[in-house]
Amino acid sequence: NDETITVDVTVKVKTNKQKPAKENEAAAESDAPAEPAAKAGRNRFLAFQFVPGLPRYNRNDSFVFALSPVMVSVGTVKALEFGLLLADADKISGVQISALGNFARESDGLQTAGLFNIGGKMSGLQAAGLFNIATDANGLQAAGLFNISGNTNGLETAGLFNIAKNFNGLQAAGLFNIAQDVNGLQVAGLFNGAKKMKGVQLGLVNISEDLDGIAIGLVNYSKNGINEINTWIEGNGMLNAGILSGSRHFYTMFQVGELVTDLFKNTDSL
Repeated sequence: NDETITVDVTVKVKTNKQKPAKENEAAAESDAPAEPAAKAGRNRFLAFQFVPGLPRYNRNDSFVFALSPVMVSVGTVKALEFGLLLADADKISGVQISALGNFARESDGLQTAGLFNIGGKMSGLQAAGLFNIATDANGLQAAGLFNISGNTNGLETAGLFNIAKNFNGLQAAGLFNIAQDVNGLQVAGLFNGAKKMKGVQLGLVNISEDLDGIAIGLVNYSKNGINEINTWIEGNGMLNAGILSGSRHFYTMFQVGELVTDLFKNTDSL
């Protein structure tokens, strides 16, 4: 009756309480396998593809020369890429030549093709029989039909038309030029259009929203320029009406006049 008995009891409690979302996400991320690192590219001298896409080179590889009698498609080319029909590369630092068309996400050098050149950032020269397309261009785009580019510094020349976003330099086309912001010169056989023009527009019809320069043509319109309809009578009795359009530096006027005594009678003095 004088003895003391000590009992140790261990209790395990199981609950349904879930971890917070952030902890669950962190746990899931920690349990997920790590993504494999991108395979480093190798510097190679020559890539030759007789069959398009074969052999399949690593796009991270850099080549001095890439050649194919049909179509060549590789990563980076440092000197020359030649495809008899088509040529494709992620980056060109040199010359890209083909009979039909060239593709390059980034070009620093020369792209020349019988039909077209399509690329991203271009620095240098694009020359094609039909058209050139680039997201950004620094240099010269020359095409038989048209050029399309984003931000452009340099020269665009085409047989039909040029379209650019922000343009610094010279746009020359047989039919028309269109750009959002222009700092330089637009020359076209038919029409020049710009939202903000700083420089000279030379064409049959020139239209801009904001003109800081000169527009020379048969019809010139600028939202911030001179757009007036005037009437006046001269000392000899000639009644005149005229339409003025252009900039404050240069404007054109279409005028018609007739003697007051001939009004509604004859057109001898018209």
